[in-house]
Amino acid sequence: MRQHLTLKQKTSIVKMHDKNPNWTRNALMLWATREFKLDKPPSKSDITRILQAKLRLQDLDTDDVQAVRKQIHPFTSSELETQLWSWFQDKENDGVALSGQLITMKAQSILETIGHGDQLKLSSGWLTGFKKRHNIREFVLHGESGDANHAAAKNVIPELTKLTKSYALRDIFNCDESGLPSNAQPSRSLATKPRAGRKQSKKRVSVLFTANADGSEKLPPFVIGSAVRPRCFNGKTPSEHGFTYRSNKKSWMTRSFFEDWLESLNDAMARENRKILLLLDNVSTHKNIKPLSNVVLHFLPVNTTSLLQPQDAGIIAATKKRHKAKLMQNAMVKSDAGIKNPYQCTMREGLEWLYEAWSEVTAHTISNCWKHVRFVSHYRPEELHVLPSTELNVA
Repeated sequence: MRQHLTLKQKTSIVKMHDKNPNWTRNALMLWATREFKLDKPPSKSDITRILQAKLRLQDLDTDDVQAVRKQIHPFTSSELETQLWSWFQDKENDGVALSGQLITMKAQSILETIGHGDQLKLSSGWLTGFKKRHNIREFVLHGESGDANHAAAKNVIPELTKLTKSYALRDIFNCDESGLPSNAQPSRSLATKPRAGRKQSKKRVSVLFTANADGSEKLPPFVIGSAVRPRCFNGKTPSEHGFTYRSNKKSWMTRSFFEDWLESLNDAMARENRKILLLLDNVSTHKNIKPLSNVVLHFLPVNTTSLLQPQDAGIIAATKKRHKAKLMQNAMVKSDAGIKNPYQCTMREGLEWLYEAWSEVTAHTISNCWKHVRFVSHYRPEELHVLPSTELNVA
């Protein structure tokens, strides 16, 4: 039968352990028995649990802790529940697409407003509980999928391994394009009943992401939009505001755009007296490029990008996750201000968030994505780490 101790007694055990870090569990058991005049000593597992709860116990003011209180009760706030549910209903009625991330952000904002910002952990379990209490489910508003050529990817790995051996990690690069909605609400929404979504905005940009194998160099995202001078740039082009930007009607990469970008990259490498390897997919806009002095192009087989490109192994996903978080934060502010379509933003805002998101992707994340493609011989298998879902989840 377990020996039940008060919070004050548990806090005293933690303090005694801090003063005598070499004490064994048995020594702490005997000290607690004598100090608190217990009928029997606490068990080793009791002591272990108390020490594991050290941080929470240290946060308590022992002078204010009731002598008979035995558990740390988690903070709960009916005020948070009431305000958050009211906000949720208002936004649902306004037709705003609501994600778990947006709800959690709003909950944190409410906690900080009512003075309890650090007293409740807004975990996935908390979010699940909130959804269950209010019968909130996820409803699909729109969707899409694709295949990869596993055989081709497997067959080309020996060739890539041999090729990359000739270059230092900092001189092996990969670039890949991805579409990025510049002004769109999520395709799914949490709601209490099925409902129609707003018409999805067709505004999008294409972005070329480029980084090297050790994560020490991330080239500025190359963005292709549809407007030469978006109105939000006050008559100037995005390039004049420091963004790497070109435009055409479809916001697509063209051979001309790509060739100009490559020549600029080649010039930069020539100035540094470096010769780099650039791995890229085998699409028409990348082909028939004249040979370059300091950039060697190597094309990957068709339909292998999700298996062989480090950008597709998680680098782009990590960037989009951060970009989406910034969009959500902005949407929450606009929603609270009563704006009916809080997901609407300007091209300038979108590009600023993109550049910020790209700068926040760490060298560790980038190098780990290179390890995942398994053809860079510089990395050993034991160095491979699984990226956490929090790093890659963009749903």
